[in-house]
Amino acid sequence: MDVDMVYKNRNIVFALIDNRFTQRELARRSGVHETRLSLMVNGRLIPSESEAERIAKALGRTPLELFKEIA
Repeated sequence: MDVDMVYKNRNIVFALIDNRFTQRELARRSGVHETRLSLMVNGRLIPSESEAERIAKALGRTPLELFKEIA
């Protein structure tokens, strides 16, 4: 297995499914740019505390439920 392989943030993916949101809808509701959100979902970007809070609020979760790390 390639050690550089990127793993999706399953917590966000499952929350999107639970809420029946697309990434575009989550971006709109959270105010986080769709490109940044995509990077977070794909494990390539750690959100700021503010972004994590806005995303969590839009999904009805806490930041700690969604993210292992917060910048």
